[in-house]
Amino acid sequence: MEWKIYIRNLVLISICLLGYLFCKNKAELNPVIIQNAWREQPRLSFDSSQSDTELDDTDFDFDEENIDTLIDQEEEEEEEEEEEEEEHQFYELPTKRFTTHEEKLNLFNTLGIDYLKKEIFDYQPAQTIDARQTSMYQEDPTKYEEISFYYKDEVDAQTLVPTSIHWLGQDVGYGIFAEKDITENEFIGMYTGSVQDRSLVDNKDYAWFYPIRTEDGGAVSLDGYSQGNELRFINDGIVPNCQVQYVIGNDDLWHVCYTALTDIKKGEQLLISYGPDYWDSRSYTYQELADEN
Repeated sequence: MEWKIYIRNLVLISICLLGYLFCKNKAELNPVIIQNAWREQPRLSFDSSQSDTELDDTDFDFDEENIDTLIDQEEEEEEEEEEEEEEHQFYELPTKRFTTHEEKLNLFNTLGIDYLKKEIFDYQPAQTIDARQTSMYQEDPTKYEEISFYYKDEVDAQTLVPTSIHWLGQDVGYGIFAEKDITENEFIGMYTGSVQDRSLVDNKDYAWFYPIRTEDGGAVSLDGYSQGNELRFINDGIVPNCQVQYVIGNDDLWHVCYTALTDIKKGEQLLISYGPDYWDSRSYTYQELADEN
């Protein structure tokens, strides 16, 4: 509250000084100029019938309610910025590397993330939509049949290559590293999370497009923010070595999967491209930091 009082007093002093200077020079000003000058000061009221000696601070109608509104708006903007920063904060733990499944589960529990071996369907109709009836499949059926033929058994088996999760620092957070050599086009794993109406996804940092539509035509996402597996920790890279593939499983549903773009050596970080429009200028620094680790 002290800074509110300080700002209010500062504005009052400035307005009083402006009124004093105006009154001092009023006799030298053209009446038209005076009229225009006061039109640009909507928070001041001036009775031209009064003499200079009759004017004091009470002759200026200062709208404190408007100032309070502006201050409240600034506070709301600051709170929104703080909330956005919190969404992108990473919390350092004593352990910096998580390799075994038990270690990873402990990390997920500590971070408040539910570990999922496969996606769940919070948007229930998604479980009944045949992938081959969707517009994305019909745009290029040959492409998706070939991809699905190659990887659908890996989806059924819930294959996930051996990886470890590393803490990379406050600016980057966590990253995921290969624990074995991975060959080009090898299936890395299925990205898991909640399939739900995109309008219900609060934090879209961990959400991938899911290629169906809601009953009213809305977008659907696979959200790994509060539940998922190791692949939610894959960072964006300027030079990615992984890619997203949309695979139709033997259940005739879409599955969001990662495969290797290139050969990846044991110990290398897995990186993927989130797309050119994903990051703002601040995040490109993050992207470069991820590449360096």
